[in-house]
Amino acid sequence: MSSLDTLERALRKDKIVSCVVYKGESVIFEYYKNRKAKEKPFKINSVTKSITSALFGIAIEQGYIENEDVSIGHYFEDMDSTKKNITIRHLLTMSSGLKWPGNEAMIPSKNWVRFVLEQPVESEPGNDMKYSCGNSHLLSAILQKATQMNTVDFAKKNLFGPLGIEIGIRMPKGLQLVDSAWQ
Repeated sequence: MSSLDTLERALRKDKIVSCVVYKGESVIFEYYKNRKAKEKPFKINSVTKSITSALFGIAIEQGYIENEDVSIGHYFEDMDSTKKNITIRHLLTMSSGLKWPGNEAMIPSKNWVRFVLEQPVESEPGNDMKYSCGNSHLLSAILQKATQMNTVDFAKKNLFGPLGIEIGIRMPKGLQLVDSAWQ
C-alpha cells in the first residue's frame, strides 16, 4: 500500500472534509469527502494564523519588513511606551505579553487594532505563550502598513495566486486578516 493510500484511509477514518497534496506545481493527491466539499468554501478559523506567518515570511523575503525582530513601535508610533519591546516575532509566537480579554470583549469595539494596543502588558514579551487573536490583528495591520497593500490583496498576489488557490473571504469590521477570515 502506498503512502497516499494510507493517507486516504486516515482521512476517511478521521472524517476530514478535504485534502490536496502538491509536489512542486503538480497535484499528486486529492481527497474530498463528497462533491460539495470540493466546491464549498469553509471556515478555517485559526489556520489563519499559519497563513499570516507565511505572509510575513514572504514580506521579509521581498524586503517589505526587515526581519521578525523589528519592534511593533515602528508601525504604531503613538502606542504606550511599555509596548515598545514587543516585536513581530512576539506576535507571531503568541508571546507579546499583552493581556487578552478574548474576542467577546473586542468584537463590540469600533477599532480592533486600537483595542488590542490598549491592552496592558501582563508579562515580559517573549516569556509566556498566550493564545491571542489580538496578535493576529496587529500582524495584519503591520503587513498592510509595510506593504501598502491590504492583507487580502498581498495574500492573493504572493501566496494564493502562485499556488493556484482561489479564496473567498469574510472580513468583519473591514479588517484584512482576522481569525476565520480565509475560506
